[in-house]
Amino acid sequence: MDKRGVITFLDYKVNRIEFVNNSEYNGEEVDIDFDVSAQFQVSEDGQEMVVVLKTDIFAPKEEKVYPFRMSVEVEGYFGSNFEQQDDKIRQYGKNAVAILFPYVRALVSSFTSNANVTPLILPTVNVNRMLEEE
Repeated sequence: MDKRGVITFLDYKVNRIEFVNNSEYNGEEVDIDFDVSAQFQVSEDGQEMVVVLKTDIFAPKEEKVYPFRMSVEVEGYFGSNFEQQDDKIRQYGKNAVAILFPYVRALVSSFTSNANVTPLILPTVNVNRMLEEE
């Protein structure tokens, strides 16, 4: 029995990390506020898919004061036969996002720890719900 997934994770790269410390932060505990979005692109032959996962943490909002603002963009490369059908791409896309998000979580916790702020560990996400809301 073959236990491999329907897609193959080939590689990923970090396109962008932006971190802005908030010197006016008063130290008050705040709830983690973050948004995740994904974009999908499939090659013409349907053999490869690129997923760009964007995460914005503590996006600027006037009503709250956050310790920092951070934005991360990771690009993942996947292989399979995606068949160029929108429903198949969405199905494979869910798997791809679920594979990529732990890399984003690790980047955020490492970066915040090295930035000498309280290390932030993003919670896990429900990929199905996230993609339905997009």
